Amino acid sequence: MRQRVLAGAAALVVVVGLIALAVVGSGGDGPRPLPIGAAGAAPEGERAAMSDMALMAPTEYRVVGELPELDGEERAWSVGREADEAGIASLARALGLDGDVEVAEHGWRVVDGDAALEVSRQPGLPWWYGQHAGTLEPDTPVSSLPMVDPDDGGARDEPAHGEVVDCPMPECPPGTACIQACPDDGSAVRETRVEPLPEPERPDGLPSRAEAEAVGREVMTGAGLDLEPADLRTEDLFSSWLVSARPEVGGLPTVGMDWGVTVGVDGAVEHANGWLADPVEGDSYPLIGTTAAIERLREGQGGDLMARPEPAIHCVDCPEPEPVVVTITGARVGLQLVHAYDVDEAWLVPTYLLATDGGEEGVVNELWVLALGDEHIAQPPVPELPEGCELIGGDAVVCDDDGGGVSGRPGQSEPGSPGEPQSVEPAEPQPELVEPDADAG
Repeated sequence: MRQRVLAGAAALVVVVGLIALAVVGSGGDGPRPLPIGAAGAAPEGERAAMSDMALMAPTEYRVVGELPELDGEERAWSVGREADEAGIASLARALGLDGDVEVAEHGWRVVDGDAALEVSRQPGLPWWYGQHAGTLEPDTPVSSLPMVDPDDGGARDEPAHGEVVDCPMPECPPGTACIQACPDDGSAVRETRVEPLPEPERPDGLPSRAEAEAVGREVMTGAGLDLEPADLRTEDLFSSWLVSARPEVGGLPTVGMDWGVTVGVDGAVEHANGWLADPVEGDSYPLIGTTAAIERLREGQGGDLMARPEPAIHCVDCPEPEPVVVTITGARVGLQLVHAYDVDEAWLVPTYLLATDGGEEGVVNELWVLALGDEHIAQPPVPELPEGCELIGGDAVVCDDDGGGVSGRPGQSEPGSPGEPQSVEPAEPQPELVEPDADAG
């Protein structure tokens, strides 16, 4: 019996999802469950198969000292994607742009010469500013260090590192293709040279750290960011400075809504990014406490961008890898940006920010674990599937079908229209395999 995947199952998800969201938002006792649940985990068999693909070192979380329990209540905040063109124009002026606000395909744009501001019609209204990237002409030469030719001492346009083999290009008869092959019989002239790379130099006119931070502050405050409670950092990128800020909302630090300004030569703003939406107060939720948050980590829930171990190399009969030990040294409550499965909104959700050791000097690595109980997190609705179909991995619908097979996931758009089931010719029947008769002569 064959299986096929319904490419049109996304429509079922949308219809059932709208019904579920209406129920979620219909009121009742307690705060509204937030529609931020994951799309679904792979079944046990699938997870086991995936774990066999690569041997990954387990992670062991250890707590140093005693963490505060932090089991009070905190508020969630919603962020939408509806922008005010007057606000975009004000942001453009703060960035020094003199242009009109244009409606683009996925948001809004302001262009002034070689500089442009883009505001995306996504939850939170993320925006980017920068110069248009230049392009190389097809025949633009790319510089390389010269190499001394062992025959005449002249310069050759070849890399200046490693071993040089000097062997002639053979004569190539007309109408044929030849390659230059250097024999390893001692006839070729070999020379090994290693020349030190020149020390890099900072560009002239690069401002000091303090001057770059002042430029970044001016841009952010001009764009409407309140820097008083924000966590402001200035990072040395050698040829420029990155001034970044993690703003606060409701007195809590945020994760996922950072602002940044790259300051280059003569204090010019090379790039900038931020968020234009104003968070709106939502319900308050009881927190699970840091003890339960650590257990979530140990069960494989939670996330971080900096301290996650890399998987081991694929191999056969590998020895069991040693666990990666992550030491947790502190905890605080913040707000993490999480997109809802309703694409029109995202939420700043109460989250534990768990500090870990092993970071660079002056930089604290953090693990992020949602601080809400499961009863306050609404999962995506499960579609009503036709008989003989099942949901695999949270986003693929597989159906039994004797007529042929098609593979894919809901919402695939090629070939044909988005969200529509595709017509597939039945597969050619395969000859039936017959086991040989052991008693046959």
